[in-house]
Parts: sequence; C-alpha cells; structure tokens
Amino acid sequence: MGKKKNYYSKIIAKYLPKILKSIIKEYKIGSLFSIKLAQGDGVKTSSSPSIPTKQETEIYLGEITEAITGMSKYRTQKINQIINEGILNRESGKQVAQNLKDLFSNDSSESYHSDATFVNLARTYSTEILSQSSEKKALQLGAIEKYVSTVNDKRRSIYCDAIDSKYGEENKSIPVNENFKVEVKVGKKVKFVDKRYSPFHFSCRSIVIYKFDV
Repeated sequence: MGKKKNYYSKIIAKYLPKILKSIIKEYKIGSLFSIKLAQGDGVKTSSSPSIPTKQETEIYLGEITEAITGMSKYRTQKINQIINEGILNRESGKQVAQNLKDLFSNDSSESYHSDATFVNLARTYSTEILSQSSEKKALQLGAIEKYVSTVNDKRRSIYCDAIDSKYGEENKSIPVNENFKVEVKVGKKVKFVDKRYSPFHFSCRSIVIYKFDV
C-alpha cells in the first residue's frame, strides 16, 4: 500500500504545476463563457473573466488528489462488481472476460486502463471546474433558465443521450436553480443523473447554456 501511495504522490508532485495552470484556465473559460452568453442576451457587463479564489483552488486540488490516489481502489471495486454481476446474472465466462477486457480498454468511456483513466479524469475535472465557474458567473449576472448542449457523435454516452432528449434544446430550458434529472437503464439496473451542471458522468463533454432576462 505504501508503494502505491508513493507512486501516486510522485504523479501528483510531477503534474501539480500543470494542474494548477489548468484549474485557473478552465475557471477563466467557464466564467468567460457565461459572460459571452449574458452579453449575447443583452446584459451589459465586463468581459474580464474571473479567477478561482484560494479556497476554491485548494478544494479542486484536494478533489483531484483524492481521485488520483483512489483510482486503484475504484479499479478493484469495479473488477469485483463485474465478477459478482456476472455470477448473479448467470453470464458465461466468456462474457465476464469480455466485460473485464472492456474495463481496461482505451476505447471505453469508463476505462480503468492507466493512460486512459488519467485522460478521462483530466477531462472530467476540467468540465467540473469550467461548469462550476460558469454557473457562478451566470448567477451573478442574473441567469434565469438553462438547458444542455451535448456533443452529438458516436462517443456520446447513454446518460447524455437521455439528457439531450429531455434538456437538449432552448425550448426545454428549466429554472436556473433546478437540477437536470434523468433515469437511465444500464443492463438490468436503473441509474440516475441529478445535477445542476455537467459533468453528468465520467469523461462527460456536455455544457450548460444559460439564458438571461434583460
């Protein structure tokens, strides 16, 4: 266990300067995105983007560090889950083996292969920071409603398919302080999305579009 902690500590230390720069960059992009939306709706406001406070930066760093150090634990849990579900659902050994293979595939949206995981982790937290900043600025500028813009390609997940169907157009907007809520059937299970903004799942690329009353 000590070796694993040391391994992840080295990764964090190595990439910390880049992580800090990315946090500030995504935060600025998020606030600037809402500024542009507000200006497009006729709101008069400065075009200067916000930067994260020291407290916000520390929270983001803590969450990212916890996610990196916890990847080994999550990987083990996921493997156990696949095996247990295979037994419960009376899946063949071949099907269970394929499910495990998919878990470590670089092409999987929930991949636990080391390289793919770091890429997906970075994308997920980039979206989280951008979205939090965008919401904060939108509320400051008087946003009243919101809807979701998803990326319509073969990589779009079943979660964002459901989000897009329910909230993917301007005429499907909801009040700004409500959550986007969908139910998605995954195999024999029903999973729920209940969030104010993206990411709606691991490696999500969707963004929230805010509307303003002038």
